[in-house]
Amino acid sequence: MSEEKLTTYCFTCGTQQEEEEGTLFYNPRGIGNNWIPCFVCGKENENGKCQKDMAAFVRGKEQGEKIVALFVSIKLYATLDFRPSEPDWIQVKVGACKDHEPNLMLLYLLTAPRHRISQKILLQVGGKS
Repeated sequence: MSEEKLTTYCFTCGTQQEEEEGTLFYNPRGIGNNWIPCFVCGKENENGKCQKDMAAFVRGKEQGEKIVALFVSIKLYATLDFRPSEPDWIQVKVGACKDHEPNLMLLYLLTAPRHRISQKILLQVGGKS
């Protein structure tokens, strides 16, 4: 993670924001449904049913891989959705089983306002150091 500060435009609040040291850009789209394993316990969906998920736009494939590695480094699960036909719409996706839906909501609440993610945030939502 670079020590230089960058300024980005926040489309939600209409202001420019400085990137914070130790964080990465992570723009969650909200809570939805998908067939993605739980990001806390890894539990697969039951009986082919969808479970809650959250997709977040990231800046490039390399940054998406860094974010997935950040999840994995503290024993959480995440998936990079990169499609060569859509190279500008890269997402990191996480799911949640019934037991961990509150963790997913907390992840959304901690990342959505500033469009940032960090190890500190992931430890707050269920990561293990």
